[in-house]
Formats: sequence, C-alpha cells, structure tokens
Amino acid sequence: MKVTITKNQHNVLLNRSELTGAIELEGGATPSNNDLTLELGRGKDASLVVIKKIKTSYGRAKATFSAVIYDSLKDKNDVEQQTKHQRKQAEEAKKTAEAASA
Repeated sequence: MKVTITKNQHNVLLNRSELTGAIELEGGATPSNNDLTLELGRGKDASLVVIKKIKTSYGRAKATFSAVIYDSLKDKNDVEQQTKHQRKQAEEAKKTAEAASA
C-alpha cells in the first residue's frame, strides 16, 4: 500500500489537519481503516487520526481517502461523536475499573 497525500489543510478553528489523498493498492484488497490509520499516524499518536472515507475506483488498483488528524485528544473528543459501539465499550471499561477498585 502506497499512500500519497494530495491535500493537507490545517483547520485552525477545529485544531486539526484535513487530508485527502490517493492509495495505490498492492494485492487488490482495499485497506482497512486501521491499516490507513497506522500509516497516516506514523510519528504521531494513531488515536488522533480519524478516517472519514475510503473510496475505490472500479477496475483499478487505486483508491482515494479523506481523513483528519487532530492536534490533541481533547480536541478530538470535543469535535467527533462517539458511536454506539464506542459508548458501550467506554461504559464496560468504566464498570470493570469500578469493580477492580472495590
């Protein structure tokens, strides 16, 4: 997987960098969000990267993506909404932490 960033714009209001780019696929499979997150998060904390979309081109070994990289975890938590799955995981982690401390 070869990632090329075509546009990198810093959004001062939301404290994030908005990226768009292209991916050259090797092996034919579209990369998962985790694979692209790790690739874009090199040298930084990968938890600050949010993949908005990955769109493949039919019949080609290329894809385009849109992603954002936040400056801090606080900025990410203020802007991004948690999914139902993420809220459930956070509640379970809180319950296990309370049970361990009790």
